[in-house]
Amino acid sequence: MNSADPTSKAIASMPQHQKPLHAALQNFSVPAATKDALKKGKRQLLCAEIAELTETYQGSCLPTFRKRPVGNSWLSGLNGMRSRDFITGLKLRFGVIETRSQKWRGRTPQNPAVLLCRHCGHSTGKRETAAHISQKCPQTKDLIIQRHNKIVHLVAEHARREGFTVHVEYALKSEDQVYKPDLILIKENAAHVLDVAVPWETGTDMHEHHERKVHKYSTISDDVKAHFGVESCTVGAIVVGARSSWCASNRTTLEACNAQFTKRFKRLLCRVALEGTCRVFQTFFTSTQ
Repeated sequence: MNSADPTSKAIASMPQHQKPLHAALQNFSVPAATKDALKKGKRQLLCAEIAELTETYQGSCLPTFRKRPVGNSWLSGLNGMRSRDFITGLKLRFGVIETRSQKWRGRTPQNPAVLLCRHCGHSTGKRETAAHISQKCPQTKDLIIQRHNKIVHLVAEHARREGFTVHVEYALKSEDQVYKPDLILIKENAAHVLDVAVPWETGTDMHEHHERKVHKYSTISDDVKAHFGVESCTVGAIVVGARSSWCASNRTTLEACNAQFTKRFKRLLCRVALEGTCRVFQTFFTSTQ
């Protein structure tokens, strides 16, 4: 209707074309068919749909990942993920991965044992939940460690390229206790202790995971300075969620050690964590041991 071409105006004014236009305007709750009005209407409709989805079980995780472009970049489907991992990642995000607890959601089984983990439930008594499979199940322990170590390796290689001397899982004794932080970075007479965590993104806040890591290794700050002969030592953590989320507290760690993580590298870490989690679940469901 905004075209200056007479033919286009005439065609748009025909009754058969006016009806779908009025239906669209009503659907988007906008008074006129202007570009800005339609754009605003679509945005409002999308926000309403997201709010409605958030109230459901499948959408309950949405606030956890809201407004996190780094952790959500894989959703574009343009980052080289396998189709299998992409589908598994979507199931994990929406909490519909086929665990026993998920299958019995909203119902009470006559035999509570059907909710136990199929691999370790009879010995541990743990229910088969997504968080259990991703973080605690002995059946997936090796893959959980591999997921963690891949993040450590990527951060270590990145630090080396920035000129840091990198020590991986260096053992230090402090007050009769041995500590092995994932990384100790040395540069310009300063040491930086970093520990990596890949937590499940519900229950405990990501910032709390970061703070626990910092608190744990703050006790060895003086020991690190004495051992490596440096004047200062910072303690931090790199926390990347198992379902591809980037902890905002990582910024404090990176600023303290003056390390530069580009958005591309952050996206890589998040994607690697998610792909590792996908393999954990795929192996869990296909393993017969």
